[in-house]
Amino acid sequence: MANLVETIRKRFGDIDTKRDEGLTSPRDITRLDDIRYGEDPMQVLDLYLPQNITPPDPVIVHVHGGGWVYGDKDRYQHYCMSLARRGFAVVNFSYRLAPEHTYPASLEDTALVMDYLYKNAAMLHLDLHHVFMAGDSAGAHLLCDYLNARTNPAHNQFAFIHQDIKIKAISLNCGAYMFADDQSKQLITCMLGDHDIQEVEILSYVNSDYPPVHLVTCQDDFLRNDAKALLNVLIDKHIPTMFHYYTSKERDVLHCFFLNIKDPLGWRANEDLCNYFKTFL
Repeated sequence: MANLVETIRKRFGDIDTKRDEGLTSPRDITRLDDIRYGEDPMQVLDLYLPQNITPPDPVIVHVHGGGWVYGDKDRYQHYCMSLARRGFAVVNFSYRLAPEHTYPASLEDTALVMDYLYKNAAMLHLDLHHVFMAGDSAGAHLLCDYLNARTNPAHNQFAFIHQDIKIKAISLNCGAYMFADDQSKQLITCMLGDHDIQEVEILSYVNSDYPPVHLVTCQDDFLRNDAKALLNVLIDKHIPTMFHYYTSKERDVLHCFFLNIKDPLGWRANEDLCNYFKTFL
C-alpha cells in the first residue's frame, strides 16, 4: 500500500505541476492565504475574493480530490481562483490525508472549515445566505459523505457535524461513489484504516434533503459509471439535478479535465458550474 501511495503522489504531482506551469495569481483577485482553521499543520485554507463585486460575497467551498492520499490547497489554487474570477469568494482548503490520517479525519476537517466560515463570515465579508460547495474525484466523495452526515440520521454519528450553514447547491465533478475499480478500492481502504467501507458508502445514504446538484462526468472519465449510478439515485430521490457529460470528437476528455484552466473545454465546464450556481443568487 505504501508503494501505491508514493506512486500516486508522484504521478499526480508531476501531472499537476505540468498542468499549472506558467500560471500566476490574477490581478483582479485578492488572496488571503494560510488561514488556520485547526491545530494540525494541514488544517489551513486560502480565501480568494473577486475585486469586481460588492461584499458580502457568495461563497464556493471547494473540496479537493487526490484519491484521499494526495493534494492540498496549493495544487488547487489556480483552479479555485478561476472560479473566484466568475463572481464568488472561493474557499480552497487542505485537509489531513491518508494513510497518515484515517477516517474520519478528512470529514472532520471539512466540518471544521464550515464551522470556521460560520464564525468568521462577518469579518471575511461572506454571504452565508448563498453558500455553495464543489468537489472533484475523491473530493466529490468527501463532499457527499459530509452531506450524508448532515442530512441522513442513519449516517450522522459525528458530534462535529453542525447545521449552521445552509448549502444552496453543490457540484459533484468526476466523483468516486462506488469504488468499483481496484485502485479506488485500495485507496479507500487506505483512507478507512480500521473502519468499514460501508461507513463511507454514498449511494444508499443519499436522501431527499440533499441540496440541488450539478453533476459532471466526461467521455474518458474512468469514474463515469459512478456518476451515472449517482444520477439514477438523485432522480429516484427527486433531487433537482443538472447533469453534464462532456465529450469531444477531436480529443480525449479525461478525468477532472476542468482543473486545467488553459483547456477551452475545461473553461466551458467551469463556466457551466458557476452559471448553475448563479441561478440560486
